[in-house]
Amino acid sequence: MISMETNEAGEPVKVTRIGNSVIRELFLPVAQAPSVWRSYGYAEFIDALTPDEAVAFVQAKAAQPRLEVWVELARVRGINFDDPATRAAAPLLVSLGVLTSARLDELMGG
Repeated sequence: MISMETNEAGEPVKVTRIGNSVIRELFLPVAQAPSVWRSYGYAEFIDALTPDEAVAFVQAKAAQPRLEVWVELARVRGINFDDPATRAAAPLLVSLGVLTSARLDELMGG
């Protein structure tokens, strides 16, 4: 049986009971790794595009409602590649011919 307790110092301890044996392990949460993905303000993202990519972006957004919705949210929230909505929209930029996969990786910071 496994349970959680608190030790004298107030730290969480995982307690495992097997028969007559008791194993107590200090339970330390794993530190969250720093983000490896880039974040941009909307204007900063547009500035990072080449002139041809920027034109393709404007054309794609006019032709693809899903991209237009993402763009409207990006104007307010910025573009954070840690955000699931941004990661879902990013492949759309490749499939619509706005960016190559390699260029998307570069912009994402990968």
